[in-house]
Amino acid sequence: MKDKRRNIFLNVFFLLCLFLGSLFLMTQFVKAGTSTSTGTTTVNGNYPQPTGCTGSGCGTSGDSTVPGVISNLSVSSTTSNSITLKWTAPGDDGTSGTASAYDLRYSSSNITEGDWASATQVVGEPAPAVTGTVQEMTVIGLASQTTYYFALKTTDEVSNLSGLSNVVFGSTLPPVAPDTTAPAISDIRVTILSVDSVRIAWNTNENATSSVVYGLTTNYEIGSVTGQIFTTSHSLDLSGLSAATTYHFKVKSTDANFNEAVSEDGTFNIGDITPPIISNIQTSNITGVSARITWLTNENATSSVVYGLTTNYEIGFVSDESFKTTHLLNLSSLQPETTYHFKVKSADANFNEAESADQSFVTRDAAPPIIFNIQSAPQIISATISWETNEDADSQVAYGLTSALGSLSSNTNLVKTHSLTVGSLQSNTQYYFSVKSTDTDGNQASGPLLSFTTSRDLLAPSNVNSLTAAAENQKVTLSWQNPGDTDFTGVMIRRGSTRFPSTPAEGDLIFQGRVASFADSGLTNGTLYYYTVFAYDSSENFSSGAIASAIPTSGTPIQPPTGTGISGGEELPIYLSDFQFSVAQGKITVPTNQEISFLPNTSLKINIPAQKLFSSAQQLILSVDNSSYLLKFDLIKNYWETEITLPGTVGKFPATLIINLADLRTKILNWTADIVPFGRILEKKNGKEIPVEGVKVSLLTSPTLWPAEAYGQQNPQTTNANGEFGYLVPVGNYILHIEKEGYQTQETGYFLSRGVVVNNQLQVLAIPPKLEDVIDPNVSVVQNIVNVAENLGEKTSFAAKVVSQKALASAKDAVKNANEFVNNPIVKETTKDVVAPVVAGAAAVSATTAVGASQFILYLRFLFTQPILVLFRRKRKGWGVIYNSLTKMPLDLVTVRLLDAESKRVMQTKVTDKEGRFAFLPAPGKYLIDLKQGGFKFPTDFFLNFKEDHAFLDLYHGEIIEVKEKGAVITPNIPLDPLGEELPIKKIIWQLILRRFQHTFALVSLILAVVFVLITPGLLTEILLGVQVIFYGLFLRLAYPRRPKSWGIVYNEQNKNPLERAVVRIFDMQYNKLLETQITDNKGRYSFLVGRNKYYVLFEKLGFDKKQSETVDLQNYKEPSAIVAVDAGLRPQEGEAGNKKIKKM
Repeated sequence: MKDKRRNIFLNVFFLLCLFLGSLFLMTQFVKAGTSTSTGTTTVNGNYPQPTGCTGSGCGTSGDSTVPGVISNLSVSSTTSNSITLKWTAPGDDGTSGTASAYDLRYSSSNITEGDWASATQVVGEPAPAVTGTVQEMTVIGLASQTTYYFALKTTDEVSNLSGLSNVVFGSTLPPVAPDTTAPAISDIRVTILSVDSVRIAWNTNENATSSVVYGLTTNYEIGSVTGQIFTTSHSLDLSGLSAATTYHFKVKSTDANFNEAVSEDGTFNIGDITPPIISNIQTSNITGVSARITWLTNENATSSVVYGLTTNYEIGFVSDESFKTTHLLNLSSLQPETTYHFKVKSADANFNEAESADQSFVTRDAAPPIIFNIQSAPQIISATISWETNEDADSQVAYGLTSALGSLSSNTNLVKTHSLTVGSLQSNTQYYFSVKSTDTDGNQASGPLLSFTTSRDLLAPSNVNSLTAAAENQKVTLSWQNPGDTDFTGVMIRRGSTRFPSTPAEGDLIFQGRVASFADSGLTNGTLYYYTVFAYDSSENFSSGAIASAIPTSGTPIQPPTGTGISGGEELPIYLSDFQFSVAQGKITVPTNQEISFLPNTSLKINIPAQKLFSSAQQLILSVDNSSYLLKFDLIKNYWETEITLPGTVGKFPATLIINLADLRTKILNWTADIVPFGRILEKKNGKEIPVEGVKVSLLTSPTLWPAEAYGQQNPQTTNANGEFGYLVPVGNYILHIEKEGYQTQETGYFLSRGVVVNNQLQVLAIPPKLEDVIDPNVSVVQNIVNVAENLGEKTSFAAKVVSQKALASAKDAVKNANEFVNNPIVKETTKDVVAPVVAGAAAVSATTAVGASQFILYLRFLFTQPILVLFRRKRKGWGVIYNSLTKMPLDLVTVRLLDAESKRVMQTKVTDKEGRFAFLPAPGKYLIDLKQGGFKFPTDFFLNFKEDHAFLDLYHGEIIEVKEKGAVITPNIPLDPLGEELPIKKIIWQLILRRFQHTFALVSLILAVVFVLITPGLLTEILLGVQVIFYGLFLRLAYPRRPKSWGIVYNEQNKNPLERAVVRIFDMQYNKLLETQITDNKGRYSFLVGRNKYYVLFEKLGFDKKQSETVDLQNYKEPSAIVAVDAGLRPQEGEAGNKKIKKM
């Protein structure tokens, strides 16, 4: 796996080197065919002139004097495809001033005023110089051995057009014979660089490119490595090779005229000089006197372990001379509770030996725990087994109906006081059991074989629910839902003619069995029948009864009268506190409120002591969700009771309890059953919360599980497809423990449950994949960079969430254990393998978040597509510039795409540097330039009808560009209009706070990286420190503003104190467009960097009057950029004069 990763990164590195070389070669062509701003301008292609005034004297400013006519146009030199012209610059108005533009045209015949419009227009004429200056221009792209006629006109600033110059002609020279001879290849040589790489070098007799094709056969199927730099001394490296393997190769070189030379087949072989790679060292089966050491190698090799009480490994060694890749050796005769040091060694058949770093393990003690005080507390269908041990150990209970046992319940928490509840037992049954406990060293102790007998089942099942009675002709059809009790056996239906049967012995028995519907036929139409459905269990315990009534009829159904079958009387109030509500088989009492919360389908038990009724009750009826139930009287306990199953849907359900007393009075109680949703485990993906299935949710009351079996529930629970779980618990403090493979194991910490429902909604954190798992050798370098950046971002987000969960608990321990932390070997390993990479990822994400992920990727693209611009930008002049049309400042990291004019297919893509520069070197054809930049508009509206903007010539507005000859460079200047969005002050301040936080975070990440190097010196942490420095540099380069050389101060006009967080905006004077917004610092300072133009500044702060500066005119400023820093005093508004002063720093 490590070889694979190394091969991937080496291949990427060499491909990038070759790519950079090819770009360097391209720049040589560009420099050869591109002029500087002070020399001859080479022009190729056609830039259509913007529409506008073309007639003489058609300006709008009152200037009707045309420029002077050029009379000394001449031909100075010719080549096979170009002619150079010279002339003397005329004036703007006759022979004075400076004109605005030239219009140079040529034709194969003489040019006159009459056929001027049909002559071919040249694009890229130089700007007119001062009157009397000699100027020249080279027209290229001409046919060889051809005579051309040239003429020139001049325009001023209002498009007054001069007369026709003198007409000159010149003839191009014959064409030059092409080079058809391929380079001569000589002196091919192979040098072994490492165990998996070689360097192939050769010479050629002329400058040419470099290429090597190679493979295991003469088909050269592996691929090729290339270099585009033209040279006579060639050298290319091949990496990712296998030892002891013969490779075939050929070298190729191509000169500037595409003549290619190919060598004969050659071969090379790297012998096996690589030792085995040792991995996955593990210690297992550790006891008090022995241990097993295992490891893997990537090739067959021998096995050896040296060990001792120190790193001198003084005890000796054990070995196995057989060759294998899976190694296992046992160490014996060790001492209990002792630390041993060891190293593993493996040598291959060529005697290349590998040795691991120092490892250690501690032998265990040999004494098992002592078990005592074993207790059992049986209930109806469960039993709680408890015991104690003299040391921390796990808990296990084996149990069954015979001495063979057969079932097991366990808890892996290590404690001294043990308690386990086993459930799903049979009532009134003897069970055998034995307890076991295993300590941290694997020593296990067992208790004696004991037994217990579960209690007799005296609990009745819940009533059936959703009982309905549908009347038909001489028939009533009853339907219901049976309860979910595990020991439910069936139902008994009793029918009464005057009242609802209140016991299983009252009324007529019309059905008994395990179904969910029954049709009572042979009835008399028009007669009211009362039905009670009793559920019963295997112990013949009967529920209190669910009731319904109906009147059979042959016509329209008759609605039975509402009521109970007993005449009512005076209604008297009754208090909710008189009743007892309970769940979990009556073991958990529910707090009595007017609105009581339950989980869906909860079995609810309700009872009321008879003495609370103050009179003999004849019948009690409970109605919930359109279902009615009887309460039965328990003579022994002297109270009325019932158990029902609440609705399975979430919502609030009114409930009514009617108590009919013997004295004909009626007591009525109204309350609400609030059915709340189950708890849910969720994962946040793309801003949405997604339920997670299969999560193990454990409810803890301490380090041990809450004994849910004793309450007829399961613990732990596993979430369903909706991520749901839920517990019914007594009032108390609880912990939820959440775990699932691939997710961070979490605990909530203690929380107080005041009701009976535990239905927390919790979010789990998916553990990000390992870095090596996201690198795909089959995708591009840029895609892998994106994959790595996303992975580091996921790790950072994951780490931040984990840290925030544990920060409070860790804060106190951090100070106390600082020295132990630094010297702890586990901390050292964790720092190296986990924390340092995560903090590096955090710095990456901090940089990419502050910069913007898209801008970060653009910067990487710029580095990969324009490296020569970075290395030699001071030497280069022939570039187009993307700039702010109002401030004249260049725009950094703008993506510029060259499109085919017909298909709109992207032909080339470039990213501007911090000086806004770019250039395209395309093949002949027709093209468009496309670009998009946030906060700006293209094409420009302000300069739509202009060809130049002060120092920026050849402005581009989206026209088609035609390239007629190979080697031409497209370098127009492109102005973008700022959108000038005015943000609210609060949002601006928050952005400022966020930027300062990001800067602090990036700096802290760098400091932490230094700390990690001190804790765990090594190659990995040092590399990660380098990554931190790079990302911090990126943050300062792309996101953090440079410190200005001068400042403007905003201050209180009354007391002269500087004003912090004042909002300062700068506007373009001509178009009144917002250019930039800043917030003053604690010294009241601000500063704007702008270009040559006119501006004004607007100042505002809450509690002060707004203020606008005078015009700041920088149009004639000699430098291309300037700083606007105007001091401004703001007047406090009425009532604000006593504002809190800001101290001067």
